[in-house]
Amino acid sequence: MGDVSLWQDLYARARGAIEGVLEEGEEMARRVVSGTGRWGEDAVGRLFGFARRGKLVRGALVWAGAGVCGGAPEEWCARVGAALELFQSGLLVHDDVMDRDRVRRGGPSMFAQYEGRAGEEGVREARRVGEALAVCVGDVAFFLGFGLLAGVGRGEAMRDALLRCVAEEYARVGVAQMDDVWYGAAGEGVRLEDVLRVYRYKTGRYTFSVPLSLGALLAGADEGVRGALEEVGELLGVVFQIRDDELGLFGSEEEIGKPAGSDVREGKRTVFWVLLRERLEGEERRRLDGVWGGEVGEEELGWVRRMVEERGVREEVGRLVEGYVRRVEERVAGLGVGEEGRRLIEELAAFNLRRRA
Repeated sequence: MGDVSLWQDLYARARGAIEGVLEEGEEMARRVVSGTGRWGEDAVGRLFGFARRGKLVRGALVWAGAGVCGGAPEEWCARVGAALELFQSGLLVHDDVMDRDRVRRGGPSMFAQYEGRAGEEGVREARRVGEALAVCVGDVAFFLGFGLLAGVGRGEAMRDALLRCVAEEYARVGVAQMDDVWYGAAGEGVRLEDVLRVYRYKTGRYTFSVPLSLGALLAGADEGVRGALEEVGELLGVVFQIRDDELGLFGSEEEIGKPAGSDVREGKRTVFWVLLRERLEGEERRRLDGVWGGEVGEEELGWVRRMVEERGVREEVGRLVEGYVRRVEERVAGLGVGEEGRRLIEELAAFNLRRRA
């Protein structure tokens, strides 16, 4: 699919602008919460610091959506991109509470930070208090994100469409997260199509479809083009999540920003788990059931990795990804945008496949 220079140039420009809006947003948020209680400024500082430590890819994809459709004012793209990064931060903060992940983006997760603070001050039930405070920080992120969206766009019709898109898609994310939690606890009866549906709505649409569609909206694209970009985004997003699963299983903590094998320890129902379990029987399947969602050491994690390779699971997942990439290429070929727009989407797909974190 060629080099990725077009996407890299756009990403660098977008990241700088988003970081600038986040800095301004932090100052605004501090004024909003000033005097409301002892935790206001603390929460704002932790939240915006956490947001800036992210890769800001979702925010940058707003630029991509606008660029594919001829461009939009950078101020609009920056504010929408920064809002999406706050939404993403809020979701991750809540996700870590649900999954009991103590490390995120190379440092303690939000609930672990507050649990440590509660412990230092001798507060009872430090773990519960830390989790509760983190949930509040996630809520703050969502509301501040909507605050950044205020005033973006040209006229009420565009702003209404922007807010409706964001509200509806993040409601879908919440429901998909419920499925993800349930499947992780239920164990038996989880099918490949169930996992892929979670990927579609928990990751695919809000990671790629939403920012691409919002960027197209800011550029004045019609609903047909926006719908086509959303479909391309879904496909790219599923590939993104599958690659995330692969990195989570085979990558290092330095690469992924959290402990290697964390999906195994948390009992996440991934494509690797579904396909591997189908290939194991008897004692091996029972061993997998005991390892997946249990206390996993290097020996157990090494066994899972070996089984994934030996039983052809990694190879089959690779074919699954190839199928999604072919569908992206087919959609892009029929997308009503210029040559540069098609090239940008192709480079996004290449970036998605090659990323190491």
